[in-house]
Amino acid sequence: MANNRVQVKRTSTAGRTPNTTGSYATNSQYISAGELALNMADGILYSSNGSAVIAIGANNVNVNVSNTLTTYALRAGGSLGTVGQILVSNGTAINWETYPSTNELFVSKAGSDTNSGTNNKPFLTVKAALAVATSGTTVFIDNGDYTENNPLTVPAGVAVVGSSLRGVNIIAQNATSDVFWVNNGSYIREITVRDYTSPAAAFAFPSAGAGTITRSPYILNCTSLTTNGVGLRIDGSKATGNRSIIAGLYTIINQNGIGVYISNQGYSQLVNIYTICCNVSVQCESGGFCSLNCSDTTFGNWGLLANGTSAALNSGNLNGAQSGSTFALKNIANGTPIINGTIKFGSDPNFYTIVNTSPVTSNTSTVSILETITNTIADNTAFSIYQRSQITASGHTFEYCGTGTNISNASPFAGGISNTTTQVLSGNGGVVNYTSTDQFGNFNIGSSLTISGPTSTIEGTTFQKSLFGIMTPYILALES
Repeated sequence: MANNRVQVKRTSTAGRTPNTTGSYATNSQYISAGELALNMADGILYSSNGSAVIAIGANNVNVNVSNTLTTYALRAGGSLGTVGQILVSNGTAINWETYPSTNELFVSKAGSDTNSGTNNKPFLTVKAALAVATSGTTVFIDNGDYTENNPLTVPAGVAVVGSSLRGVNIIAQNATSDVFWVNNGSYIREITVRDYTSPAAAFAFPSAGAGTITRSPYILNCTSLTTNGVGLRIDGSKATGNRSIIAGLYTIINQNGIGVYISNQGYSQLVNIYTICCNVSVQCESGGFCSLNCSDTTFGNWGLLANGTSAALNSGNLNGAQSGSTFALKNIANGTPIINGTIKFGSDPNFYTIVNTSPVTSNTSTVSILETITNTIADNTAFSIYQRSQITASGHTFEYCGTGTNISNASPFAGGISNTTTQVLSGNGGVVNYTSTDQFGNFNIGSSLTISGPTSTIEGTTFQKSLFGIMTPYILALES
């Protein structure tokens, strides 16, 4: 066996460490491969392989590598970690962590925004998580109250999911700014948004625009709890494409605020929307429109409101003098007239509903309208076509609508008095098509037909006209 000597150098100076720099002649702290050095003051033994110094002390190994070091086992915090974990530094220590998923980030009240966002190293704020989220990422929020520096921009294709609806509260730090800005394919679920005020909205498109919407942002099973803010604002001028945000199972307790506000040709499909003590439950203006299914207006001042139309989307002239319900058009400026849009002729102030149209050929088309015009309209009369503001509501419930926006006295048990005339309002080309039930059990099909719950009778102009049409031949036959 070869006579391999191991040399040991020692020092009693605390903090003095060996290295592999230079040589014995130029560096008193130099140790070569195979040598050991002992610092008696620090209680640390050092060894060298010629390129690296390894310090062996109490429960730690510090390795200084100047070139390449091959290792067979590394311990952090006394552990080798588990399969698939990686070493991560937080600036003061090294720990084993599960490799962060490319599509999952976590937020917790026990987290820190300097963390990596993994399940065991979560962020502290939703804003920090959204700052690094990319399309396909889901941000999971643990229960807690989070005061956030809003607006919070949810990138396209990113989902935000709370642990529980009443357990996750997002509180607006900037009360008059929107809380969440959503983009194409954004998804938000199981959170409560609180303490924002007008003109802010809980959910809206970004003020700078959301770009083209091909997959509607989706708000599911959330709650808004505030005073006069807007639960959901869909401004069609802030997007192209579908211009839509979809919402379902959304409770909006915005005392003196607006539940859902849709404008500028914005669109929504709304299912199970519950508004409580809002000044207006659902409001569509300037060509905004929506379908509203199985929803509820409880207390508040106004129910469903549709007012006005968009700016003119198309124009041209009548092709010949005409009357009735079918009209030939010429000089059409902007493609095929839209079905369910409205058309105006000349100085006639009325809006007429387009129910059918033919494709444009040589800038001409034929449209059919729901109404009948008895007066002849002159040849070459100008026309304009608009998108009407419209709410199509099926199975809507009005509970004590008109009793006011103060939840402490709006209930009939606290003296609130409902007003059925505030349930539905439309005008200036806007329209609300609806079926509804109120607190008395009265079932309404629009404003013209009511089936009374208390009396089990049918009332309304539509019923009277129908009954008159059926009975008139029998009356005439009896008279003859």
